Amino acid sequence: MARHLLLCLDAFGTLIIPKRPIAEQYAAVARQCGLKDIHPAQVEGAFGKAFVRYAERHPNYGRATGMGAERWWSEVFIYLFFCLS
Repeated sequence: MARHLLLCLDAFGTLIIPKRPIAEQYAAVARQCGLKDIHPAQVEGAFGKAFVRYAERHPNYGRATGMGAERWWSEVFIYLFFCLS
């Protein structure tokens, strides 16, 4: 019988260290795209809401419903910025 090993790593904060806080970077990009008066604190709150919404409706980053991870993340961010505008 073959043995399988599953190794899971959380790279964020260890291997991947952002230069600026994520919410600050997202807010800066939103402003570059024409969304005025977007602040990092707003992004943090809206991101949590968007993430939970999609995690509940499309579990496992969209795999459970056939959405796929790329589309799942795209829709999370679309919803995030829709909530901010």
